[in-house]
Amino acid sequence: MHISRSSGRSGEAVADNNDRYDATNVSAGDEVTHVAVQGGNQAAQVSMADTEGFQEDEKKHSSQDEAACDEQLHPRSDLPQTGAEWNIHPEEEQDRKCHPEDPGHGTWAPVVGRTFSPPSLPNLRVLSSVENNMARCLCMEKSLLRRLYRKRIVRVFVIVVVVVVCGLRWRKQRESSEREISCMQLHLYSAHERTLDGAAMVTLVGLADRDNVSSTHVTCRFTVGKEEPESGGHWDTQGTILVLPEHHGERFGAILIDCPLHDVPTRPNFVSVVLNETDPYLHTVRITSPESGPPRLQMALCVPPIHGGYNRWEELIETLELLQLLGVDHAEMYLLDAGPNVTSVLNYYVTRGFLRLHTWPDPPQPVHYFGQLAAVNDCLLRMRNVAKLVMFADLDEVIVPHRHDSLSDMLQDVLKQQNDSDHVGAFNFLNSFFVPSNDSEAQSRLLQNSTLNSDQIRLADSLGLKAVSGVYHGKVFPFTERSKCIVDPLTVTMMQVHFVGIFSKGFRSVTVDPSISLLHHYRGREDKENLVPETSALKFVPELTRRVRVSGLALDFKQRTTMYSCGERIL
Repeated sequence: MHISRSSGRSGEAVADNNDRYDATNVSAGDEVTHVAVQGGNQAAQVSMADTEGFQEDEKKHSSQDEAACDEQLHPRSDLPQTGAEWNIHPEEEQDRKCHPEDPGHGTWAPVVGRTFSPPSLPNLRVLSSVENNMARCLCMEKSLLRRLYRKRIVRVFVIVVVVVVCGLRWRKQRESSEREISCMQLHLYSAHERTLDGAAMVTLVGLADRDNVSSTHVTCRFTVGKEEPESGGHWDTQGTILVLPEHHGERFGAILIDCPLHDVPTRPNFVSVVLNETDPYLHTVRITSPESGPPRLQMALCVPPIHGGYNRWEELIETLELLQLLGVDHAEMYLLDAGPNVTSVLNYYVTRGFLRLHTWPDPPQPVHYFGQLAAVNDCLLRMRNVAKLVMFADLDEVIVPHRHDSLSDMLQDVLKQQNDSDHVGAFNFLNSFFVPSNDSEAQSRLLQNSTLNSDQIRLADSLGLKAVSGVYHGKVFPFTERSKCIVDPLTVTMMQVHFVGIFSKGFRSVTVDPSISLLHHYRGREDKENLVPETSALKFVPELTRRVRVSGLALDFKQRTTMYSCGERIL
């Protein structure tokens, strides 16, 4: 709390005499004559002379002090007297005036530690008028300091009380908040059965308040019921909770909870998480069992949550068709919020059997990038025993092989160069932004000298294919900075957004040379100076053009007036 002082005369008196008077002269037994404290939870600032109330208060106490000082200067004869001796310069004695409005007038210094008992009353010396005025002045100044000192004590006391009360209220609210978080702020999305380093377990994926994850252990309650978790018996095991990195300092972050199955008498259908023994809430999720037999897919794609009303349907069609052309035979996507055109395209690929959509609930806030790391790890767990390889990329990114015609051929050649190919569990691909050139003539010459003829170039340009327009790229970012990867899901324990976070024991990753393949990031964020031409994607353009046209026709573009109302390109 800040307490302001007046710039008037009273304030000057306090400032001038603050160093001259010892506060210890104020007795602890002195009576507090005036305390002004405003009620409520807010401690008010008290000014010494800026308010009329304080001035009136000073006038009242000034008259009281005068009476008290007169009593001290003219004491009753039957009372013993004590006092303090003051040194006064003799040469200034006659012209020195002292009054309550200017107690700082003159130069005086107390003789510290010197006290005396005057002689008996008949021998008392009668004070001169100057000495009488000066004594009255000193007496009133001491009275003023007493009141200020008492007020200061009261203010300090009020501040302490307010701090204590606020602290108690904050502690109560925090305990209530922690209770709410322990009961309500654990957001579980899925549960997957898997074998990790030879141990069978169920891994739950979700979001939690990082600040309130006080323990790495939780109680996992398994239930056998077929439809409802309460319909069968249950048993508990001790699980571990892992808060994943890349939360960027936000309150909520992705978590993985591993619940061992070694003591489970039979295969459960549900798992619940009990954060503490008194928690009445059981966060229950149905367990997804792994597929039996060898993986049925060669390569799957995992795309983090689509959000923000994403409606770039042309980009979506091109990306999905190019990836299928490169050897991706399935895609898993998480949908939070998409525009109507993209929704139509997604439904089309779902009906074709290429895509499976997962509804991504609106995550608690604040959380980094819609909780995408939880979706990434959920997709990793879903693809175990389903796909041999899993690619992680966004919809404006494509891993393009520069020397090969398919991703699988490229990965096989990369593995042949490794001495311990059996221990490679992931392939890292470096990122670079691919953009059109500022020099349109140079770009036209580059395309004309490629394997494409003029008709193919014109048709691809009419479809807005970025594989044709983005034939220049900027710098290549280092590993972990915007990189993406293709992984064997059975060798990975935990994914991060741009690389593998934790491998199973004995496995590692390989970073693919940029001359062999790059992550083509088709987004115009690169400085268009010092661009490098790269036309390796053009060899896929003829077939890509045909696929995009077929998909466009299948999407019933007779309704193009509504599909392209925002000025988007018409097929």
